[in-house]
Amino acid sequence: MHPRSRWFGGPLSITGAGAGSLCGSPAHMCEKAGVCLSQNRVAFTHRHAMSTTDLPAPPERSALIVGTLLAVAAPVLLAFSRTPTVTMFNHLLSFLGWGGLLLTFRGAVQASGVQWRQCAPMLLALVLMVGAALWSWWGGAWPSSLALSGLALLGGAAAVLWAAGWARRARDGGLEAFHAFASAVVLAGVLSAVIAVLQVFLPSWIDGNVMAHSGLVGRGVGNLRQPNHLSSWLMWALIALLPLAEQRRFLVWRLPTAAFAAMGALLVLGVVLTASRTGVLGIVLLVLWAVVDRRLSRPVRWALWAAPLLYIVFWFLLSLWAQTTQHCNPLAKDFFAVCDQAPGEQPPPFQCQPPQRPMTWRDLLPPAAR
Repeated sequence: MHPRSRWFGGPLSITGAGAGSLCGSPAHMCEKAGVCLSQNRVAFTHRHAMSTTDLPAPPERSALIVGTLLAVAAPVLLAFSRTPTVTMFNHLLSFLGWGGLLLTFRGAVQASGVQWRQCAPMLLALVLMVGAALWSWWGGAWPSSLALSGLALLGGAAAVLWAAGWARRARDGGLEAFHAFASAVVLAGVLSAVIAVLQVFLPSWIDGNVMAHSGLVGRGVGNLRQPNHLSSWLMWALIALLPLAEQRRFLVWRLPTAAFAAMGALLVLGVVLTASRTGVLGIVLLVLWAVVDRRLSRPVRWALWAAPLLYIVFWFLLSLWAQTTQHCNPLAKDFFAVCDQAPGEQPPPFQCQPPQRPMTWRDLLPPAAR
């Protein structure tokens, strides 16, 4: 029998001392030396492959997408509420979604473990917030109901960090998990912007159950019912849209660049309709990001530079629309004007209070600059 058939017929773990003793046999020394070198090379390749396959496999893409949509998008879009805690259903839906999403990671995490060192900074911040909540509770400054809900929220955040530590160790480096999360953020932002458009231009279409009524006539609030909260979410959606546009992937579809440009324009329009100073600052920060971060590609940099220009164009066009239609809108006389009208009533033309927010900005300036 040829020596090669004898050596390669055995297990691939014959390395080290075992291989040396085989090569040291007096018979067929030269031929066996070549066999041993080849065997060691195969064994090294086999061990390297085993170290690669030890990495946990990411959950199925469909499970990731469904889980992130339920955890991220659904709570933002849920308009149904009951007093006295109007956000209770949103909170419960968010916890349900994140819990279901974490279950998709459970098997892989148990098999591979999590490197908590990667999550240490965020965990330290959570520990400090837990300590602050307990201190306020025991000191009597915070009701027990608020303290317990806050502690539950912090516990959920710690569980999400636990899964994030695993995702970084996955074979794909967590790219699939990030893609699903970013897609859910963008979807919630796009649908919220559509709701804001209907709240401003077609308020009669709002039923109060699927889409919430705006408590500020002429301003988009989405189903979050607060313009600053909506503008903050839309800004995060704009940020999450950039990596998706570079990959040309959204959820389970591959879309053309024009589709991502349209979604970005709709998100900027939603920020304008909120008439929020938070949104203005967010648009400015996008430009600052384009200036500071040299790692951005040229298309992404141009998109960030285009955001404030698009914001100004939408502001100007909506101001013209408000004046032409004599619709009471914060953009009619001044961007930060506030309409004094009950929700659901048709406001009279230009019956708006004098703008108050520009005065607030002016008050922040030193006396010499006023």
